[in-house]
Amino acid sequence: MQSFRIYYLLVFILLVIGAILIQSFFAKQITFLIQKEIQAFEQIKRTQDYSIRLEINQKDEFSKLAISINELLDYIEKEKNRDQEKQKILQAQAEKDGQITLGFLDIDHFKDFNTYFGHQVGDKVLQFVSAVLKEQLKGKIGRVGGDEFIFCFVGKKR
Repeated sequence: MQSFRIYYLLVFILLVIGAILIQSFFAKQITFLIQKEIQAFEQIKRTQDYSIRLEINQKDEFSKLAISINELLDYIEKEKNRDQEKQKILQAQAEKDGQITLGFLDIDHFKDFNTYFGHQVGDKVLQFVSAVLKEQLKGKIGRVGGDEFIFCFVGKKR
């Protein structure tokens, strides 16, 4: 009878130790992934390099999170590049005592057009508008979103 109690006590102790080890293993796995992401964020903060991306190795929740964060970093990087380009243009024109023309174009009722004729036709219209703007304005053209464009060209003051 006494040996059964010792046996059950040993089994219980082994189960507890096993549970602790398993929990520790999974905690280390999760902590490792989180620390990798934190290191990437710290590197971005330190270097201001928004081209750094989080690793996506598996199809788990951390990878889904990494994909979302990478998409946000893509957006931030594009905005930073736009800001740098704007700054270069402004600086160059200020040094030349030049003129900068900025414009904003919105295609009226484009959503209705896109719905009626389809997204493929709508995409062709956007490409056409972009090509006409590039050809006619000889400046920088950017699509802000949907059916909105921004353009900039530089010239001398008259």
